Amino acid sequence: MFEEIRKQLPIILVKKSDFRYFPKYEDREVWSRLLPEQMEAYIRAGEQYLNYEWPVLPAKLYLDFTRNGNRTRYEEIYHRKRRKQLLTLFVAECCEGKGRFVDDIINGVWTILDEATWVIPAHMNENDNVAELPDTTNMENTFVDLFSAETASLLSIIYFVIKDRLDQVSPRICRRINYEIERRIFKPFLNRRDMWWMCYNRTRCSNWTTWIITNIIESAAIVCEDEDERLRLMDKCLEILEFYPKYNKSDGGCDEGPGYWNAAGAVLYDAAVLIDELTGDTSGLFDDELLHNFSKYICKVHIYSKYVVNFCDSGVRTKIDSLELYRMGKSFSDEVMKDEGIALDNEYYSEDKDKYYEINTIWFLPRFFKNMFAIADIRREKETKYPYLRDAWLEGIQWMTARQSGGTYKGLYLGAVAGHNYVNHNHNDVGSFIVYKDGKPAIIDLGTGVYERKTFSEQRYEIPQMQSQFHNLPTIDGIGQHNGPEFKATDVSYNMNDDLVEFKMNIAKAYEDRAGIADWYRTIRFDRRKKQITVEDQYNLNQKSDVMFSIMVAPKPVIDNHQVTLNVDDETKLVLKVDDSLDITYEEFPTAQDGSLRASWGECAYRILLKVKEKSDKGNYLLTIK
Repeated sequence: MFEEIRKQLPIILVKKSDFRYFPKYEDREVWSRLLPEQMEAYIRAGEQYLNYEWPVLPAKLYLDFTRNGNRTRYEEIYHRKRRKQLLTLFVAECCEGKGRFVDDIINGVWTILDEATWVIPAHMNENDNVAELPDTTNMENTFVDLFSAETASLLSIIYFVIKDRLDQVSPRICRRINYEIERRIFKPFLNRRDMWWMCYNRTRCSNWTTWIITNIIESAAIVCEDEDERLRLMDKCLEILEFYPKYNKSDGGCDEGPGYWNAAGAVLYDAAVLIDELTGDTSGLFDDELLHNFSKYICKVHIYSKYVVNFCDSGVRTKIDSLELYRMGKSFSDEVMKDEGIALDNEYYSEDKDKYYEINTIWFLPRFFKNMFAIADIRREKETKYPYLRDAWLEGIQWMTARQSGGTYKGLYLGAVAGHNYVNHNHNDVGSFIVYKDGKPAIIDLGTGVYERKTFSEQRYEIPQMQSQFHNLPTIDGIGQHNGPEFKATDVSYNMNDDLVEFKMNIAKAYEDRAGIADWYRTIRFDRRKKQITVEDQYNLNQKSDVMFSIMVAPKPVIDNHQVTLNVDDETKLVLKVDDSLDITYEEFPTAQDGSLRASWGECAYRILLKVKEKSDKGNYLLTIK
């Protein structure tokens, strides 16, 4: 994808003095293209932070992560009480253009420049496995994480857009920005090849690769003064960026889940936009099928409103970037993506017009400013309907989705996964599935909770929602699935036509040998004519064992004999018919103590337990969902 561009880079790279990705502060005509209500909202937001008292970030908060695993208290100040305020003040000043916010911008910039490190404590241990206080004595070889690169991006944009205005106060402000980005980002990036996200010594890439590289491309493009160094930075960025499409499959599936699409496939598009402009619109990237598929992935896993197929570390709801999707649709001449972007944006706008223009992010800033200027365009578009793709098969990650009918959220919706238990942000969920009715969750994936130290450690699979026992899967003698690349589905097949979808796999190898599974075939069928989904499990074990099936559900189950009713809401229900030979019980899964899970499921979700009455070494059981 990027190799040919890299070969030509010395010839086609636009010089720093000629690069105009962002409008300059002095380009008042350009800033005036924003909608009047948009500019008024940004200025009002900035006025909240006039004479803002910038909070301190003491060492004891950095030590929280080591001492008790908490990462929230430090990040709350780092993200939401420093960088968000600075971005808001900066945008307000760009819109108003009167100098009213300049001193507060300078105070915010200086505060961040004085931080001992831009790497958050939860990521510092990625460098040396010592999550205590950062070593600041050798900054030119320091670790670069997501948020240090994002900080460089924010400061770079301020440097580029209002440099002349800041220089009127003191040229030392922008010199300091340049100096800190050079030593904290550019030099360690050029000096090192061992940061794991660079992927030189890894077989897989994650959102870190695309996210960090995009920020470095942007910062290098507009801040780096030395053209030779700038070329070396760009060359290395393209070299590393190429690892991401090589790791992923041609369908463009995001194995981290749709909650991470914003930071993975969508950021790859952001990088492509930057690279295209840096090469004088000669990249040809928007003719690339794989980049197109990475971008369109989110349309294939969108269920309804903010609901998505939330396998891996995804919440049940995610706010898909409507403006990004709209711009993607225009770049790729893809009406599905464009229409989905417009429909989403209309929904967000009609939900709460006052919040529509809120600056509630400090991430993906190259995208943020492109999106900011796309609002006027999308608001002029005619209202359109959601495309609601009927079927999707992502062969690379072995996910499938299916609707009862395309073009509507009404009816049954099925999502299912095969794959393996070594994906990025993995849950042990090979063979699991979800079912929605009329766009509302019924049979569910819990998603992930609030991130803590345990989430990304060897203790990850102590967390219930990472375990197969809390997905819609069997457990044998109390043994669930195991994590690792060898724990996977085999004999996977997917077939689809207008009437029937069939997804079949053998999930035996997703379990350890001690579970004693010879083979376990799971067949998931969606009969659109009958408006029903069936899940059939046929298994052979090496010995007689206790067998239990878990089904995670959002509504409280109502059990009547061998039928379970899920009252999704007052007007919507699903009925689950269960084999007579299974005992049925259910239990609450408390979620109130975890902010993320509580936001998804309220006070609790539920786990239905279907238990084979006697130990068995083979069986064939059918679950019917209507």
